Amino acid sequence: MGLGGRYTGDMFLISNPRARDTPGYLRSRLRAGLESFAVALASCAAAMLMAILGGGLDRFGPTDIAAAGFLAALSGLIYFRGRTNSERNRRELLQQQERLTAVIEGTGVGYWEARVGSDRIHVSERWSQMLGLHLDPAEPLSVEHWRSLVHPDDLPKVDTVVAECFRNRDYVYQLDFRLRHADGYWVWVMSRGTVIERKPDGSPIRVVGTQLDITARKTAESALMESERKFRSLFERSPVGIALTDFRTRRFLQVNDAFLEPGGFRREEMLTMCFDQLAAREDGGPLNQPTGHRERELLRKDGTRYPVMISGIRMKDAAGREVVWSVVQDISHRKAVERELADAARHDRLTGLANRLQFMDRLKEAIDRVRTGGQKMLAVLFLDFDRFKVVNDAMGHQAGDELLVLMAERLRRSMRSSDATPGSSNQIARFGGDEFLLLLNDIERPEDAGRIADRLLKSLSQPYRIHGRDVHSTASVGIVTSQTGDDDAETIVRNADLAMYEAKHAGRACAVFFNDDMHTRLTRNLTIETSLREALGTEQLSLVYQPIVELDTGRRSSVEALIRWKHPTLGAISPGEFVPVAEESGLIVPVGEWVMRESCAALARWQKLDPDKAPRVVSVNVSRAELAQGQRLLDGVRAALDAAGLPPQSLQLEVTEREVMRDPEASLALMHRLREIGVRLAMDDFGTGTSSLGCLREYPFDVIKIDRSFINGLSAGPDTLAVIHATITLVENLGKCSVGEGVETAEQLAILQSLGCHYAQGYFLGRPMPESDVVETERTVIAPRLQLTSQG
Repeated sequence: MGLGGRYTGDMFLISNPRARDTPGYLRSRLRAGLESFAVALASCAAAMLMAILGGGLDRFGPTDIAAAGFLAALSGLIYFRGRTNSERNRRELLQQQERLTAVIEGTGVGYWEARVGSDRIHVSERWSQMLGLHLDPAEPLSVEHWRSLVHPDDLPKVDTVVAECFRNRDYVYQLDFRLRHADGYWVWVMSRGTVIERKPDGSPIRVVGTQLDITARKTAESALMESERKFRSLFERSPVGIALTDFRTRRFLQVNDAFLEPGGFRREEMLTMCFDQLAAREDGGPLNQPTGHRERELLRKDGTRYPVMISGIRMKDAAGREVVWSVVQDISHRKAVERELADAARHDRLTGLANRLQFMDRLKEAIDRVRTGGQKMLAVLFLDFDRFKVVNDAMGHQAGDELLVLMAERLRRSMRSSDATPGSSNQIARFGGDEFLLLLNDIERPEDAGRIADRLLKSLSQPYRIHGRDVHSTASVGIVTSQTGDDDAETIVRNADLAMYEAKHAGRACAVFFNDDMHTRLTRNLTIETSLREALGTEQLSLVYQPIVELDTGRRSSVEALIRWKHPTLGAISPGEFVPVAEESGLIVPVGEWVMRESCAALARWQKLDPDKAPRVVSVNVSRAELAQGQRLLDGVRAALDAAGLPPQSLQLEVTEREVMRDPEASLALMHRLREIGVRLAMDDFGTGTSSLGCLREYPFDVIKIDRSFINGLSAGPDTLAVIHATITLVENLGKCSVGEGVETAEQLAILQSLGCHYAQGYFLGRPMPESDVVETERTVIAPRLQLTSQG
């Protein structure tokens, strides 16, 4: 079963009616004339043959011959007329079919035709266009191809209606189903078809039909049905009450369950009532103001009242009747919450302290009193608890909340007796998270604020008992005092916050007074951060390389890459200044990637320039932020080595014990992955941490760099020498290499050599130098200094 078109000997379709073919018409008339003449000759010949068979031509007279000729001419004329009439009828039929086809195609209806049992379906051009198919009009469509286009869910019902059409005479089926478009989506079509030719036994021979694209209609119907379903669902299941009332009589026509529930009425009761009865008011509620909304009180069945918010809109229904749709929301809970919020709006729910809003209002009042002379001075203390996030993450948020409550209680108890008396102008507030603010209004001198801060720090540093465990957490405090009231509240809090961060940088668990230099540093740090973003990828950043010397041979074994920055306006900026800014802003990650790429490229250039004198290894420092990146650091290492064409053992990454111990498990896993690549690992600044021996045993370091603080104390006495000697012995026994950092004198170098240290680094052995000097310096500077030291 399929959709049709044209084929030889049957009805056929063309896309547009054709103009009259005049040359073809003349040819057909000439052909008909010749055929008529041939018929006349044949008739004459037949008459003569009959005469011969009947007795010979001599019996035929002129009259008989004339009659025979007349009959022959008449026969030719009759044939000619019949032939021309037949040709004219054929052409008229063809033109009629062409006009019909044009009408069908013009209305967007596709035509199809099939001969049952032929496996051939002819389709019109419009039929093909519906599905985005490019079919040759002369080529039929196979039944199998057509069936593959029908949606699998629709194919059974298509087969059913086609079978019914085959069985019943004069049956015209109509069916909506889906066909697959060439672009992959489904097209809804309305197909009509019937059998137009059957065998004597009634079995079908020829089937024709039409097909119309109804996708837009189906989409609209689906959208309408979905809209109605959603509206009904919204009406019935809405958590707020919805009511339909007659605008004239104000009687309820429909109500949902949410409308009935607060009042306690049954639906049957409500539909006998009007709005005025329920509202117990004379103004008619939303009926007089259908587009407005207002708060009202409605009656319950027991006579009590409850608050609602009513919004109504006036419109006409399908019958033309004016109605009002009203949304009625029970706001009893909201009203109760508003009362609670009015009380809690100025307090922190967790700790019971004042919140930020109340604190800022109180601070503004204190500033006004200082400015007008009603108060001598004020102080604001900004407290932030150290390592609170660690406790919160390790023990859970509930434990963190309990810790905040205990902290708030200690703040209350730690204030002076006058601070906690009712009516006192002093204020304690939770500013947010683990940040607290204290407003002191009864101090005489800035030193008073300092003494209060010291007392708070002492109290807050005591352990807290949470979930059966002792938890330790100190605080960092920033202090701002004002004796003039010139600064606004926001500025004072911001400055106290800035001073608090200075306390954290100073080592935590301390208090720092704000001063103008902090603003200067902050402004410079912001300038450095902005400029550093711009400096990446420019010539402002450069690398210098400090040699690391093998003490047994006096040869340089490797170099450490050190970053330098020359700002176009600020001049040279020390790494000690811009590296912390880069770490805090996150810029240290792209900066570190740049250092790794550039140092690997430099090592490749040295080895190409002079393989014998070039360093074998380049050492690059890795920050905490880079360690935290994990996979990004691994990818950056691979990319730098691949770009330079270096083997992995040419690169050494230096990390400090302090950075490793911030996340020991993640750091250990990352270091093992780096070792799998083949990269060397070095512990920098060894001896400054808190678990150095554990790091030596558990972490896969190749090199241990002894901190310069030990090297500087080599000549201090035998105790320091014993510690250094024990450290070097332990490192060597663990199969690792030791490097002494910060060697600045020949005496220090000689002591390191005597203690068995294998490598050293410092100004005495070579200052950081640009890339162009590295190979040349190996030949002219480092070796002679080592030789002099060894001889001495």
